[in-house]
Amino acid sequence: MVGTWRDFGKLFLLRGRRVVGRDASERVHEAAQAYVAAGDSKGELFEAKEKALRSQ
Repeated sequence: MVGTWRDFGKLFLLRGRRVVGRDASERVHEAAQAYVAAGDSKGELFEAKEKALRSQ
C-alpha cells in the first residue's frame, strides 16, 4: 500500500493547526498589506475588486 496512510502518514492526523505569526521571519507580502490593514485576511476585498474589474 502506497500513500499517506503508510509509515508516518497516520501521525500527521495528530498534528495541531499551524499558528500564524509564531515565527519571527513571517511577514505579510507588500501586495497584501493594504488588504490586511483593511481587516481582510481571507481575500474577500481582492475577489470583489477582481469581480468589479471583470464586469467593466
